Amino acid sequence: MEREIKGELAVTPSLKMNVVSRLDSEEPDAGNVFRFQTQLSQNGAARQTHGMVQRDGDALSAEIDSAAGASHLALPEPTFMPVSWLKHLIEKLHANSAPFAGFLFDAEGTRDAFQVDVKRTEAKVLRHRPPADKPITIDGESWPVFLSFAKRGAAPGKSLFTMTAQLYESGVVDRLTIDAHVAIVTADLQTLQMHDVPACARH
Repeated sequence: MEREIKGELAVTPSLKMNVVSRLDSEEPDAGNVFRFQTQLSQNGAARQTHGMVQRDGDALSAEIDSAAGASHLALPEPTFMPVSWLKHLIEKLHANSAPFAGFLFDAEGTRDAFQVDVKRTEAKVLRHRPPADKPITIDGESWPVFLSFAKRGAAPGKSLFTMTAQLYESGVVDRLTIDAHVAIVTADLQTLQMHDVPACARH
């Protein structure tokens, strides 16, 4: 899984910050290991972090190496890694089991487990796509969803941010809105190219 986000933050009209955030990660189908590397650049100054989340029996832990040093973190059960979380979320929605809650490992921001509350919402709650955008046809079932992200152990209602989106059973997300209380980030799907699952040799 690879992702890159570029943006410019204007603190004042004359003070601006260019930010680039990159994630490069790998998670096998079993969801027992998650290796990741992140890089955050602010006005050209970059900070890198390497880490691995691994399940050993009933225990789940993260080993993280950053500019602040190496650290070991025990994670609550059940904590999902990104790909296994998406599969779990879609399975729950298929089974009409929402609302539900769980833990999701955050490799970029907190480098800890988010406590996530999920519920289906109504389509009218989602932000409309810009009228100028070209419609995109996506196959498969989909659901309008609302997710609330909080630090683990946080009091009810103390979310760090919330997210609404149209989630498709293929894992595709559209009409995304992230509300971080001090700022709102939106994203709409512009193009989509689906690929066949590669036939990798097993050793």
